[in-house]
Amino acid sequence: MKGRELDPSKWRQPFRKTTPQHEGPTAMDPMKMLEMGHRSGVSQTEVDDFADRMDLVRALSLSKTAQPCLDCDLRTHHLALEEIERQEQLIREAERRKREEERQRKAKQEEHDAWWHKAELRFSLRDAEGEDKEASDSIPRTKSAHWANRVLAAYKARDANDYSLWDQWEPEDPVSLQEQAEREAELDKLRNREFENSNPDFCSQFKKDMEERQRSQEEKARTAERE
Repeated sequence: MKGRELDPSKWRQPFRKTTPQHEGPTAMDPMKMLEMGHRSGVSQTEVDDFADRMDLVRALSLSKTAQPCLDCDLRTHHLALEEIERQEQLIREAERRKREEERQRKAKQEEHDAWWHKAELRFSLRDAEGEDKEASDSIPRTKSAHWANRVLAAYKARDANDYSLWDQWEPEDPVSLQEQAEREAELDKLRNREFENSNPDFCSQFKKDMEERQRSQEEKARTAERE
């Protein structure tokens, strides 16, 4: 190693920890760490500006009246965007009202047609019964056959499944009228029996008064006959 001298200044220096310039009293501030600009390097102002520009681009694309211009007044285009949304809301509301009016018109027309169809069916049945009464016994087409044909035509009609038509129809033939009278008589008996069971004292007094009145009338009739 003779002939070569070692320079102490080139010797390796011992390791010393250096403190970054940004570290200081605020390096461990938790509120500072919550700021977006401190964590990502992008300030909140830049984020808001970017959002405003995106709103501007959307407004221009909806209006289709101008090319995007990022140097335009953002407040003006915000108002334009609100106006466009308001116009779209008005259009949707008008379309909804139009659909509702069309639905009501169709429902009213269907109700009108159904009413007239039932009226024509009922009057045609009455006319057919009148024709059968005036026809002679020599005609092979009887009333029952005519009625069967009318019922078949009704079932083939548009509202054949509307059973309310048959529930509201009242038969007028003698057999049906007799059956209806018998049913009403039975119902009256049941009502009277139920009333008597519910009011025994009143019914007993009423029967006694009726018997006394009947005896009084009979005595008056016998007295009138003797005189």
